[in-house]
Amino acid sequence: MSTTEAEIIIFPKPTKAPVTKRGVDLYHCWDKRLANPKLKKTYKDSISWIERWYLESRHLANKEEWDHPIIKAVREDREFNRLLRWCCLEDIKLLQTLAENPIYRESSASQRRRLIIWHNKFAALILNQETDNRL
Repeated sequence: MSTTEAEIIIFPKPTKAPVTKRGVDLYHCWDKRLANPKLKKTYKDSISWIERWYLESRHLANKEEWDHPIIKAVREDREFNRLLRWCCLEDIKLLQTLAENPIYRESSASQRRRLIIWHNKFAALILNQETDNRL
């Protein structure tokens, strides 16, 4: 070994410790009061009840199938619509507290965005139904 080879020492660059990121699951959106046999058959078991109601009601609203029992439940049953929106809001509150922890920050932010969209859709459907009745 020559002296030039012995003189070259390469040190690795110091790196930051990796931040572990973890996913966040919803709690209130799995409420058993939201269970529906049709939605259970249509969607995977890994999809929360709130998301099933959102996806199906959005689909039916886009097709303008206002007489379908799923969309009627969301539009006309005030208590059920209130339950859907309440579940969204409660999970948003939980996600906001988790967002303070860097491990959950990214996951909770994306979940919060989805929940806000779902909440607004349910609120819009009940408002649209009220304005339709006034005409």
